[in-house]
Amino acid sequence: MRLLLVFFVLLFNISFSQTDTIIFSHNSGIYTNSIELKLTNNSGNKIYFSLNGDYPKTEYSTPILIDKTVTLRVKNEKKLQGYTRNYIFQTHTLPVVCLTINPSDLYDSTSGIYVKGYNASPNPPYLGANFHKGWEKQAYIEMIDTNGFSRFNQKVGVKIFGQFSAMLPQKSFAVYARSRYGNKRIKNQLFTDLPFKKYKSIILRNSGSDFCNSHFRDAFITNLVKHMNFEKQAYRSCVVYLNGNYWGVYHIREKINERFLQQHTGIDKDSLAILKYRGATQHYGRMNYKKMLSFISKTNFKENKNIDSLDKLMDIDNYLEYNIAQVFINNIDAGGNIRFWRPIKKGGKWRWILFDTDFGFGLKAGNRQEQNTVSNYFVKSNRGWPYPNWSTLIIRKLIENDSIKELYLKKFSHHLNTTFSSKNTLNHINKFERLLEPEIEKHFKKWKRSSNIWNTHLELMRDFAMQRPLIIRNQLIQHFEIDSFYTIKSDPVKNGKFLIENNFITPEDSPHYFSNILYKFLAKPNFGYKFSHWKEEIPIQQNPLMVSFESDLTITPIFIQNDKSIFTGKVFLNEICRKDTNIGDYIELHNTSNKDINISGWVLSNIDGENYQITDSNITANGFITIYRGKTKSKNRLFNIQKIDHISLFSSSEELVDEIETTKDTYNNLPVIERVNTLIKKGWIGNKAGTPGTINSNQIKYSNQNKYIAISFFVLLGILFLSIFLYRIKKRPRGATE
Repeated sequence: MRLLLVFFVLLFNISFSQTDTIIFSHNSGIYTNSIELKLTNNSGNKIYFSLNGDYPKTEYSTPILIDKTVTLRVKNEKKLQGYTRNYIFQTHTLPVVCLTINPSDLYDSTSGIYVKGYNASPNPPYLGANFHKGWEKQAYIEMIDTNGFSRFNQKVGVKIFGQFSAMLPQKSFAVYARSRYGNKRIKNQLFTDLPFKKYKSIILRNSGSDFCNSHFRDAFITNLVKHMNFEKQAYRSCVVYLNGNYWGVYHIREKINERFLQQHTGIDKDSLAILKYRGATQHYGRMNYKKMLSFISKTNFKENKNIDSLDKLMDIDNYLEYNIAQVFINNIDAGGNIRFWRPIKKGGKWRWILFDTDFGFGLKAGNRQEQNTVSNYFVKSNRGWPYPNWSTLIIRKLIENDSIKELYLKKFSHHLNTTFSSKNTLNHINKFERLLEPEIEKHFKKWKRSSNIWNTHLELMRDFAMQRPLIIRNQLIQHFEIDSFYTIKSDPVKNGKFLIENNFITPEDSPHYFSNILYKFLAKPNFGYKFSHWKEEIPIQQNPLMVSFESDLTITPIFIQNDKSIFTGKVFLNEICRKDTNIGDYIELHNTSNKDINISGWVLSNIDGENYQITDSNITANGFITIYRGKTKSKNRLFNIQKIDHISLFSSSEELVDEIETTKDTYNNLPVIERVNTLIKKGWIGNKAGTPGTINSNQIKYSNQNKYIAISFFVLLGILFLSIFLYRIKKRPRGATE
């Protein structure tokens, strides 16, 4: 037993001493000057390396001079585990993603995934080509951010992604993290507007059919509609290097699969089904999808009870929004690239996912802004792709119902006023132009295309953005036999919101609405305010208000403040800090009464209508309480305090207790303002530092001045009386008596 224990101790020590990690003198990153790279390990094992992505075979003996972009692969002798580092000698404004793959796994005619190979058919799309076979190859992936830091570096599996786009010289890659490669997940918050920090798979997309045109249509469109009621992929633009060679601009995208849906919906990946195209299974099974289609095709949906039955099978609101997006962007590939899913549980409904929209927004002649997409979707015909009857069946049948048709038109008018307004779409196009412009010339040069093509497609997209809303409105009017559409105008709305069909509107944008439809207007007051009336030729008190447009309309909701609180004049906003680097933003309250006051449920509100509710707080007589913004991510977090603001304090019954309207001059370029209430000074005064929880320093300062002034006043008054007394004595006649 003793010998056995010694054996295991020796074995452990030997294993521990043979941990053989390679140390690099320079990490991956962006470099401007050449480096001498030194490799060391803690054993006598030889180190092998390569600089082109190939399996490491060159023995390391002296420092490696690196003066151009390379991908370095290294391994220890007799060890399977390898390492990669990427040294980039080129500045970029986008993150850099480096892929390192055995060149033979890419370009070998028999086994390479990037080439046609021996079995490809002679004509596009080259059926049978290697890049269509879905082969997965081992690779390394590393992301280097714009500051030159490596965010992750790991071994993964890589496939060529896409169908027709796989024929392009710049191909898309599907990247998979698997346990057999070492890491089950890519651990990084790849998309800054999403909270997820782990990914099983991602796509490095070449922009599909939009390759070397605008090169961002798909990412732009899915970003444009990201708030609409359907699932869609996030994006992040990047630059890719393949085995140290610049490979152009790509877009990192989420991969649509069961894990994608699990992340976004919270439903377990094994508890949902995904279908594609006409009902082909991607994950789990069809879940009676074919029976639902049969029910749709055979049913008269003019009767509401049939709509109610269908609503139990599919998410109608989701499908209407999905169709509205496809119709507006004029995606002529919408008949083929379809994904839909549902939870595997009783009552689960089918929902549609928007993806692969690069054919939209005027990519090709024939699908520009003037094309009548409404007719393409709503008129049954004998045509084939891209609008075969099977692909338009659901929307054509839904619109048989008058209530659904009205809902569809209301939704479409809302998105034309907001999501698809020329102002919004142009802003999104400009955003992508600014993002990609520093990189795009190099990208087009890599793929031997003129960057003038990019400028041409930017203008095509801008023309689409400017003209499409009016064209679509007219197409809807013509198809649904609507009289016209009209504009609503409004004065700036203060102290509340103006909603039409529960959608917030911005009146200064002059939104348009269809006639022949009854719309619900709702005036929603901010906290502490109440609705008074609709400002029109004749004031209207009704809220909500049902309106049918017969002409352009000018109307404004008017809100008035609730009655003041019984605590007004007793509890005050006392000190406000907007940018203290040590303790953060805060608001201090002061109870000037001689009684304790429970302020639980009271609310602080700002100029943007953001509210912070005070919880479980008691402010003592003549006491103070300070509310800090802090770093918590809680929903009930004090709002950001700005120079220009209007901060209000309301009681729990929404009655105004105190308020302050601040401007840049209020702060006078200082971080803190303090309330002062003395005989010689009243109001708010800026200060370099605050005094949360105690009397304001300015209050003390001016109170002391009050004392000095009072003392001086009484001294002067005494001197005056003494002077008068002495004067009168002096003037009195000599010898005079009382």
